[in-house]
Parts: sequence; C-alpha cells; structure tokens
Amino acid sequence: MKKQEVKSENTITFQSENLVEKNHRVVLIGIFVGLCSAVIYSLMPLLSNIETAIENPVSGLGRYGTYTISTLYVTWQEIAAAVTMLFIFGPMRAFRSFKLLKHRKAWFIVLLGFLGGPIAMVFITLAALFVMTGAGLSDGTIGSMLLNLQPVFCAIAAMVFLKQKQSNYTIVALIITAILMVGFVTTFGVAEKIQVQSILGIVFALIAAGLYTLEAIGMEKLMKYSEFNFPFQETSFIKTTFSALFMIILMPLASSIDFWSSSDITAESYGHAFLNGWASFEIMQSWVVALKFIGCGILLAFGRTMYYYAIKHASGTYAASTQLLMLIWTPIIQYVMNGIARGNNLVAIQDGWLTSGPPGSINSIRILTSEPQSYYWFFVIPIILCLFVITFNQFFVDLQTKGWQQAKAIWFTKKNKNLEEEIQQKEVKIKKEKK
Repeated sequence: MKKQEVKSENTITFQSENLVEKNHRVVLIGIFVGLCSAVIYSLMPLLSNIETAIENPVSGLGRYGTYTISTLYVTWQEIAAAVTMLFIFGPMRAFRSFKLLKHRKAWFIVLLGFLGGPIAMVFITLAALFVMTGAGLSDGTIGSMLLNLQPVFCAIAAMVFLKQKQSNYTIVALIITAILMVGFVTTFGVAEKIQVQSILGIVFALIAAGLYTLEAIGMEKLMKYSEFNFPFQETSFIKTTFSALFMIILMPLASSIDFWSSSDITAESYGHAFLNGWASFEIMQSWVVALKFIGCGILLAFGRTMYYYAIKHASGTYAASTQLLMLIWTPIIQYVMNGIARGNNLVAIQDGWLTSGPPGSINSIRILTSEPQSYYWFFVIPIILCLFVITFNQFFVDLQTKGWQQAKAIWFTKKNKNLEEEIQQKEVKIKKEKK
C-alpha cells in the first residue's frame, strides 16, 4: 500500500512539474509579449541618434563628452521608467516591492538589475557611438546584431545552471545564429575598413550581451525557481528604482573618464570634472533633450515590464530569443528616421555642426542615422528563421522525445486542457485514502 502511495505521489509530482513545463498557452503568451517588447527596445538606441546642439561639444553649445552624455541618457531613462512604473503598478504595489527586500535573495534582483540594466545600457550606448564613429557611419544595426548573441549565451547558461532541455534542432539553430552574426560583423569589418574605435564598440556590445544573459538567467531563477517566486511587477520595479539610484551615483565617474580622455572638457582639475557629472543635468533645459530622455524612459518602463513578463511566464532563453526580432525592427525604424531627416533637411554629415554653421538654439538637432548595409538582410533572414526554431524549443523537445503524434496532441489539440483539474482531483483522492 505504501509503495502504491509513493508511486501515486511521484506520478502526481511528475504531472505537476510537467504541467508547469507544458502550460503552452502561458508560454506562448509570454513569447508574444516578449516579441512586443523587442519593438520598444529597438526604438531606444536609435532615438539616441537624435542629437541636439547642447549635447554636442562641436556645436559650441555643449561642453560634455561621450561618456557623460551616454551615462546621462541612461540615467534619465531609468528615472523616468521608475516614475512610469509607479503610475502603472500603483503606490501600494511599489510599497510591497520594497517590503520584499527584507529577504536576502531579493537583493540579487538589485545586483542583477544593476549589471543588466544601467551598466549594460551604458555599454550598448557606447557600442553604438564607437561603431558608428569608427566606421564613419551612423548604422545602429551593428550593435543590435551583436547584442542579439544573447539567446545563444542564454541557452548555454540555461542548460548548465537551470538544467533546461534544448532540442537538437534548437542547438543547431543557435549555432547557425552565432555563425551568421559573427559572419556579419566580419563582413562589416572588411567592407567598411573599420578602425580600432569600432572594434572597441564591438567589444562593448559583446560585454552588454553577456550582462543581459546574466540578468535573464538570474531573474528567471528568482522569479520561477526560488522559494519566493518573485512577481514580475515587483521585480521590474525594484530593478528600475535601484538602477536609477546607481546611475545618479555613477554620473561623476563618467564625467571624470571624459576629462581624462578628451580635451573638450573644460575643467581645471579633477574635482571640477567630477562635479561636472551632476552638473550635466543642465542639458535638460533643452525641451528636445527632456522630451527624448523622458520619452525613452516611458518606453523602457513598458519594454522592461513586458520583457520580465516573458521571463516569468516563458523562460529567460525564450525571452532573449524574442529580442532577435530587433534585427528587423531596428532597420525599419532607421528607414523611417531617414525619411524624417531627409524631408526636414536634418541629415547629419561628418562634423555636421560645423559645416552647417553654428546652431542658433540649444534645441537645434541633427539625426545621425543611415541605411543598413546592403548585405545586412542576407544574414538577418536566416537568423529570423532560426528564431522560429528557438522560440518553439519546447515543441521540438516534445517532438524529439515523444514523437510526432504525442507532440501534436499536446500542442494542437485540447486533450490536455483539463490536466490541472485532473491532477488536483487525484491529489484530493490520495489525501482521503491516507486519512
């Protein structure tokens, strides 16, 4: 009798775990939300290419360097995102978020959020700036391409640390994706004769991809496999709030780096350069800058919340793979920005502020975008096909382990619709038998 009870309990445990893994409707919704977040994330790096006179030292109105401006850009994104989330979730949920910090594991949200938030965003912003200026281009697709090596890193990390299954089809798709991305960057390097500055930008993009991988896998473990199962709303709010605080602290450091590396910063001493970090908030007096920074922060709030939803309800690997859609959305948005720039005579050329004459206002703008390289789509189209395989990894796992008939029954019929109810009934029955 005891053996039978143990066997029944083991069966229920297996079915319960199976239900979590096989709740395909929830997973598919999570994947769809992740795909939507990719659209939002595609906007933010490209909007940084809308440059105002007060941001550019060459214009005569700006007095801050690359590191200061890129860090300030991310700082305001995080501040605006935190305020936006406060309105979205409400004050009570925000208060509950901070109450979670009494648990030691909740502080891992802060740590992972810091690495995968402000630090990664600074690397991405710098990657875009260094790649573009080093190649004499304004193409935002290079950094986006390298950043999207994240699904490959995530899949490897999930197999090693979370013991998640990846089908043979998925592994092949990930390998092909990695080869195509490396091939694209190599082609870009040969065709454009990139300089050391662009290579540094490529390294920055790879570092950002690694940090995003660490965040995705770590947050998945905290939200799905820890004893607290942290909600995605509280997790995203904690991460964003602390990221904003960290970025404010980092501002003087960024300004000091600019002072050491550039003669454009007019500071008489290290102390002045340090204080220039916080003084750089003065550029918000330009309504264009304010609108750009705050607008990107609002986008970040929605994009991050949706991304965390995807991690919680699908997985870190699935959420990361949905971001491959940025490879399509980034150039599409570039084409739109090109049309706006050309239609309004705002296209930036090399040293555009000087050749166009001194700007008359701190709100004068230039749009630093150009069309993706002609060979871009030859690499992207097969990558998107691989995205399909990666996104439906669980289907291919079922196909590989159970065969076509069972996989079809699980995914395309309503056979398992009431599985959860059946498991609950069996649990009640066994409890009654024990009594």
